Amino acid sequence: QEAALNALQIENYMGNKGRIHCEFRLYDRESGTYQWVYVNAMRSHDCRRVVGTIENIHQQKQEEQELKFQAEHDTLTKLWNRSAFQCALDEEIQKPGSTGMYAFLDIDDFKKINDTLGHRYGDWLLMEVSSALKKSLPDCAVIGRYGGDEFMFYLPGVTDRAEASGYAQQALDAVSAIKPDQFQLSTSIGVSFYPAQGTSMEGGVAACADIAMYQAKTRGKKQVCIYDPSMGKGLEGRQYRARKKHKPRGRLLSWLRGNRASVLALLLGGLLLVVTLSLLTGTYTKELQDVVNEESDHYLEEISAQMNASLVKGMNSNYAILDSLATKV
Repeated sequence: QEAALNALQIENYMGNKGRIHCEFRLYDRESGTYQWVYVNAMRSHDCRRVVGTIENIHQQKQEEQELKFQAEHDTLTKLWNRSAFQCALDEEIQKPGSTGMYAFLDIDDFKKINDTLGHRYGDWLLMEVSSALKKSLPDCAVIGRYGGDEFMFYLPGVTDRAEASGYAQQALDAVSAIKPDQFQLSTSIGVSFYPAQGTSMEGGVAACADIAMYQAKTRGKKQVCIYDPSMGKGLEGRQYRARKKHKPRGRLLSWLRGNRASVLALLLGGLLLVVTLSLLTGTYTKELQDVVNEESDHYLEEISAQMNASLVKGMNSNYAILDSLATKV
């Protein structure tokens, strides 16, 4: 009976094909650790025993897990990176009746700290911020780094505005407790809710939190702002992010607008130089060479007249272009 029972268990486990390929962990009594193994086995004809091999793949598994960790986590802070954070939220919101709060954080005046104390010091501060967030938030919080000096976290089940404000304030206070040299560190936080602000994270809930964070910036920084529909549908936050990413471009445009006369003079000088060079080395080189070879005074006068007429026509055309360009500027 025992043999028949063992045979039945083997049959059920291996199925009709009679083979098994699987990976699992075995406890090693000598080292006191679990070791990953790979089993490749087949049942005997009488179904009373299994014949196969067991291979230790613990080192391979460790390498795979390390690569997976590197792909899903930020290199500096070891928090979820942006894509892995999004995947974790997608899994969370797919649960029946899922709700939660989404918070977006931006460190105030972080560029000034980087420029003054150096990027290495800035990296240290980012690691301190990530550590402060993990300590100040509940274990169920999903925390990630968006990029640069921006972070985000999600707390499932939080829908009350007062409760959400309390969690966000805890994060703000934890960051403010960090004391860098010469600066008072602070952060601005925007909060939104799922599914109140949309059923998609990236385009709905996250965008609303970004808007609320921008409102916190405009209200004086170092504060928490909860999204309200009166704040708009995403334009303000995107404009702030665009301004933050393209400050050099904005400075260049401002300089161009303030120096229109100088820019126009440079363009005029460049166009006149092009016209002069084209007349000296361009179209009439072959005709002038023919005149010299034939030594014909009559032909020389005719060519000179053509050149003068073309020069006047070209200059008139260039002046028209400059007038049009000056109007646009």
